[in-house]
Amino acid sequence: MRVSPEGRRALNSQTDVLGQEVLTEGEPSFEKVACYFPPMFRTRVPISVKDHPDEFIVGFDGSILIKEEEIDFRVGDPPNPYGVDGDFQRSLLDGYLPIPQVRWTFDGLSYEETAFGYSKGFSPDEPLEAYVRFRVTNLSSVPRNARVTVYLAPSSRPGVNPSQSAVVEAHGHADLYFRIPYKVDWAKLAETIDAPTYESRLAETRAYWHSYLDEGTQIETPEPFINNAWRAWEAYNTMNVDKVNGRYEIHDGSGFY
Repeated sequence: MRVSPEGRRALNSQTDVLGQEVLTEGEPSFEKVACYFPPMFRTRVPISVKDHPDEFIVGFDGSILIKEEEIDFRVGDPPNPYGVDGDFQRSLLDGYLPIPQVRWTFDGLSYEETAFGYSKGFSPDEPLEAYVRFRVTNLSSVPRNARVTVYLAPSSRPGVNPSQSAVVEAHGHADLYFRIPYKVDWAKLAETIDAPTYESRLAETRAYWHSYLDEGTQIETPEPFINNAWRAWEAYNTMNVDKVNGRYEIHDGSGFY
């Protein structure tokens, strides 16, 4: 376990030395407190629907984990592992929804991966699917070819790997879409889908989570980041409850959000 110098100082102290330092600087803020503690290095985000017994896990590099298997995305031709150099950014759609976004720039093209879990009627009894969109933005002044290919890691699977490609106009963007069932057909890994299918499912999923998180007790603080954090944690908690044989069971730690 790696502990920062500030964290070690706090652990070795008999008082809240870090809190006292923050208070000496006036009104505390999230930024003042967060500077003492580094962010998580390799985040893992579960995507599913409320109470579903299954979850996909979106890795820190945009890969998708299904139990013991890992599905990777590679970009370009020849294919390069997505986020291979680690210089990428991560966020949640609208700041807190369980719809992770991973951004990475490679070879003059900017990629944004957006993934979410979906089941028919958002029922925990229906099969779970992952929907994935890659938005590819051309940063150059000439058209570029873009390609995203789906792989099983380690890459020992025989057969053709599914892919989508597009010509991206100068300073324009193109979207590439995939659907991955939780019970994967290993012969094809993923299905390529069209824009209307993906966008309609995204709109449904976004509205579903907003509706759920807008119910019940609401917590409002002066810090937008904290307001987003409790909503993200509430969504995560619903994926720690699994409906199994008609009973609701708590299975903590899905993907270690």
